[in-house]
Amino acid sequence: FSNPFCGETFPRKPDLKGTHRWAPQPSEGGQAPFHYFLGGTRLHPAAPGAPGGRTSGSLLNVKMMKMKTFMMICFHLINTVTFVPVSKVSGQTEVDDILAAVRPTTRLVTIMLANNETGIVMPVPEISQRIKALNQERVAAGLPPILVHTDAAQALGKQRVDVEDLGVDFLTIVGHKFYGPRIGALYIRGLGEFTPLYPMLFGGGQERNFRPGTENTPMIAGLGKVSPGELEEMS
Repeated sequence: FSNPFCGETFPRKPDLKGTHRWAPQPSEGGQAPFHYFLGGTRLHPAAPGAPGGRTSGSLLNVKMMKMKTFMMICFHLINTVTFVPVSKVSGQTEVDDILAAVRPTTRLVTIMLANNETGIVMPVPEISQRIKALNQERVAAGLPPILVHTDAAQALGKQRVDVEDLGVDFLTIVGHKFYGPRIGALYIRGLGEFTPLYPMLFGGGQERNFRPGTENTPMIAGLGKVSPGELEEMS
């Protein structure tokens, strides 16, 4: 029960290595860069453009397809958030509608991967591809690139979730949605190299200084015990 990232030396420290083995891998045999939080609600403000993200710019959010936890955060950014409605016919968000809502100040597009009430799966891979193509034009015009975040909490364990296939920069999950402990994890693509991330709090140095505070070692270990085979069986 000692702090796995403290500076003191103990005969035995909690070993968190291997807790990423179940995670949606960025490549075959690779290891996804995850950070652990107390729950899914704590994850969302970490993304640039959200409160605490400390990145100026606006946020593009898909209306009516988000969990309340993220919508409440968006309401604190009401002057810098553009809500994109879903189609009344398909229940999905049209990719063209998302692109049409992008502004020069847009820094982040966030969308739910699968809706827990309707079962609709959003076209996240296509959104990511279109945003990446748009980013080439934005960079050439001197505008900042747009990052893509998806909330996969409702999808993991019910369908295949692969960050490479999705093409996202950020992905959030929570353990209790697939019978794991109530702890959240945030995937970050190319942290520090491709994708910026800013700490919500300071001090402690845990999670590479991005989420200070002593980790809940049993929760992290419990999340890591969920094997890929068990997730495939659930889906």
